[in-house]
Amino acid sequence: MDSPEEAEAALVHKISSLTAAIVKLPSLSPSLEVNALFTNLVMACIPRSMMDVERLAPELQRMRASLIRLCADADALLEAHYSDLLATFDNPLDHLTLFPYFSNYLLLSQLEHALLAHHVLGPRRLRRLRPAPAQLPRARGTPPPYHRLRQLRHLRGCQRPGVPPLERRRRAHRAYGVPHLRRGRRH
Repeated sequence: MDSPEEAEAALVHKISSLTAAIVKLPSLSPSLEVNALFTNLVMACIPRSMMDVERLAPELQRMRASLIRLCADADALLEAHYSDLLATFDNPLDHLTLFPYFSNYLLLSQLEHALLAHHVLGPRRLRRLRPAPAQLPRARGTPPPYHRLRQLRHLRGCQRPGVPPLERRRRAHRAYGVPHLRRGRRH
C-alpha cells in the first residue's frame, strides 16, 4: 500500500500528464479524444484525497488554475453542442436525456433547491421564486429548454473556483438576461 505522500505524488503526476495532453488539443469541442481525456481526468479526481491543494507548489497552483479554466471551457462547449442538438428537435424536452450529464444536472438542481429551501429562503418563499414555463425568455425563437440549457451553462461557469466574484456576477446576470451591473449601477 502506498504512503499518503506517494499517493499524492502519483495523483499529481497523473493530473499533470492529463493537463499536458489537454493543453495540446487543437480544440476542446466534443470529440472522442477530448471526451477520453476529460473522462480520465474525472476518474482520477473522483477518489477522495486528503491533499491540501492550497499547499501545492506555485507551478502546480498555476497548472490547477489553468486546468479549471480548461474544464470550464470544455464544459461550455459540450453544453453548447448539446443545446444546439436539442434545438433541432420539435420537442426538445423529449430528448433531454441525450445530454450525457442530464441526470447530474437534475441531482445538482435538487441539491441546490434543498440547500436554498433549508438555509436561505424557506420552502414557501422558494416556491414563489420559481418562474412559470411561459415566463422563460426564448433565445432567438428556440424553445425554452434550449434557453434553459444555455442558462445552466453560464451558471455552471459562475460556480467554478478561481472565477473572480465580479465575473461570476456578470455570468449570472447574462444567464438570466438581467442588465449588466457594474458597481451597483445599471449600464
